Amino acid sequence: MRNNILNHFALNDLKNHKKDTLITFIIITFIAIGCILLTSFTPIFGNSRIFEFQKQNGTFDYISYNSIKPDKLNQLQISIHGEMKPLKNANVRYSCVQHQGYTLMGDSIDYIEGDPSIIAIQLEEGRMPTTDNEIAVKRHVLENFGYQDKLDSVIEIPYRDELDIIHVEQLKVVGLIKETGNTSVVTGSPTSEYSYTVYIDTYRGDKIDNYKDINFELTFDSDHFMDNRELNTLIIMVQFVLFIVGCIILSGMTVASFDNRKDDYALLRGIGATKRQLYYIVFVQSILLITLSLIVAFLLSFFIIFIVQNIVEMIVPLKSALPYFKGVIFIVCLMTLISYFMPARGACYRALTGSFQGNEFQFFYYRYKKLHQMRPFYLAWRQLVGNKKQMIVKVFLIFISTLMLMNIIGRYLYTGYLESQKKEALSPSTSNEIYMVYTSSEDGFVDERDFDVFKNYASKIKYFRTFNLHDYTDQYANVYCYDENVKEEFFIFSEPEPGEVIMNSQYNDYNELVINDEAYKVSNMTISGKNIMDSEFVVMTKEDFIKYGHMNRYQSVKITFDDIHKKTAAMIAYARQNMTIKYESHDSILISQQELSSLIETDYSEIPYFQLTLLSITGFIYMYQLSYEILKQRQTIGTYQLLGLRKFEIWKIYAYKSLFIALIGLMIAFYFHFVDKLMQYMGNGRYHVFFDFIPLLKQILPTLLMIIIFIILSLLPIYSMLKKDGLENVNAKD
Repeated sequence: MRNNILNHFALNDLKNHKKDTLITFIIITFIAIGCILLTSFTPIFGNSRIFEFQKQNGTFDYISYNSIKPDKLNQLQISIHGEMKPLKNANVRYSCVQHQGYTLMGDSIDYIEGDPSIIAIQLEEGRMPTTDNEIAVKRHVLENFGYQDKLDSVIEIPYRDELDIIHVEQLKVVGLIKETGNTSVVTGSPTSEYSYTVYIDTYRGDKIDNYKDINFELTFDSDHFMDNRELNTLIIMVQFVLFIVGCIILSGMTVASFDNRKDDYALLRGIGATKRQLYYIVFVQSILLITLSLIVAFLLSFFIIFIVQNIVEMIVPLKSALPYFKGVIFIVCLMTLISYFMPARGACYRALTGSFQGNEFQFFYYRYKKLHQMRPFYLAWRQLVGNKKQMIVKVFLIFISTLMLMNIIGRYLYTGYLESQKKEALSPSTSNEIYMVYTSSEDGFVDERDFDVFKNYASKIKYFRTFNLHDYTDQYANVYCYDENVKEEFFIFSEPEPGEVIMNSQYNDYNELVINDEAYKVSNMTISGKNIMDSEFVVMTKEDFIKYGHMNRYQSVKITFDDIHKKTAAMIAYARQNMTIKYESHDSILISQQELSSLIETDYSEIPYFQLTLLSITGFIYMYQLSYEILKQRQTIGTYQLLGLRKFEIWKIYAYKSLFIALIGLMIAFYFHFVDKLMQYMGNGRYHVFFDFIPLLKQILPTLLMIIIFIILSLLPIYSMLKKDGLENVNAKD
């Protein structure tokens, strides 16, 4: 055949199967848009540390080297595009921060003038303070001190200023701050003797010409961005993944499309067309679809990028990814050609005989001629194994969608688990021990008189004699002198002998401890109790301890409280008694709350947009492919009707088929979500893995419900087909 005839057939074939052509065109276009956008935004993903910094610290471009006095601040002149203006009149956003000090829990207290959003200070409720007895505060500060997070409540927060002088004031809570930014408490009035740190955010990447002259530092420059070599590697990895995913999605659609065109290929083979000529037709159709899809995809993608660049202010430029668009073109071309030629090869092979009867009918006609032997379960299985490629694609889609749903549910279960732990630590009936540990920071000793104020609030006060092992060896550990307090604290049931020491599990492999050339035998007795803020510690007898430590003075004290409210009252009383910081302190609640908050904040506070998007896309494609296959099997359904199968039996054939695919994908997803995570982390309630009965049901039942919804929606075309008789379905035109 001549090429013009083949070209004419290729174009007419696309016109005659408008639905297949349009769907394939849309899929290729969307995949191309996804490749272009992901490739364009890859520099942003690769430089995500910059955006993490902005989330925590703010979006400012410049920060002052040194603090600026109020009078100097009013005279500050900046130059942008050669135009010199006072800071307050320039086309910039700015924020002036005056640091007031820290609470005794370590949270920063600041006065902020200007735009606080520059330094990531956002209000959740209420307003910013205006007078000196008002504050805006983060919820965790109130929780750590035992107060309720309510507006207009009056609280007392002990804090230390920059001179380490402790203050206690009654303050009214007028605003609750979101958990972003470094400032935890915002006060209502400045302290005149302090200076300001100034933050400036310019518009659209404007540069301050004289920023060095006025002692400002540029927050980010090109040296902070991912270099070209790292960016090349990241983009190649992204494009490879996109290529694999695109091939899987597009192959499933083209297999169904070629199944619909099988009679056309049989006709061409019958009039003398060779396999090479059929492949030429497929090639022409692929090139047409690739060209049109890429043109539309690039136009839409650049329009989206243009909108993003003009709406969202970005530090990392998108234009750095432009050279990688050649890789996008290569991916789309190769993906389309592979997805088209794989089913084309099978179609050409079958066209040689012209036999296109489905496997289930071949088995029925030649082996099972009795109607009662053709069961819906068997027919569903035969349809499934007769289209293995489509089955693999659908299993992959349901695997991704179920895995994403279980991961999303696991995230929220884990977040709830962490939040409940935070509340439990602050509740009056908590089983966790609430304590404060004070250690010497100046002269090496603690003065017992400083802690007399705690006697009215604490349930126990324990004093300990210690010395630092690093003063004598290269090891870091606190050495405790054995006494009743140490015995109770570490659950030691028998006193060590002179020349022996008891060491915690960090030193299980040690047989002896050498101090100043004197060896001490490590006792076989294990310490089964808790420790007081020490990860490594040693317990020594009084006879041995006196050689290195002081027996007449204490070096640390542990104060235990029955509930958090008594602890807060004790801290306030202690702050009023001691006007300067003498000791280093460790707070059990603060440490546990910080650990839990960091887990929630870093991993689980944001909406999982990626998982939700992937779940939606794969779920839609899964339902669409099943529905599309049913639409293409109108004649098969009509044949089932003519053979005498009832409507419910026909419905069960396709329901079983969908159920087989869903169960296979679900089991693989269960393995990856539960078994694989368990093998990696061996945790119950960690890393989104919950094996308790109720959390397990909360993950499995919604997943099963989602699959049932997928199956029901995918079977909707059957209902309209079964309203017609078998002869009408068999003779229906596509």
